[in-house]
Amino acid sequence: APPISRLRIVLASASPRRVEILKMMNLEFQVIPSTFPETLSHSDFPVAEDYVMENAKQKAWEVARRPEVQTSADIVIGSDTVVVLD
Repeated sequence: APPISRLRIVLASASPRRVEILKMMNLEFQVIPSTFPETLSHSDFPVAEDYVMENAKQKAWEVARRPEVQTSADIVIGSDTVVVLD
């Protein structure tokens, strides 16, 4: 497998913080924000981590399915954040 620095990376988010994190890692990447509607039901997931993981996965899949991404990206990164109050 090629080193990560050689991969064509797409970030499926327009989050300034996520862009900053990837830049801090000295990675070259393209930003293509996901249009996945964040309407998953929280009650379908036993813990918040599962909800966040599914949202991130769906965001990445939405972008990865686009024809222009299928031919130009090696990896699509999706992410999500949740705040939990105990």
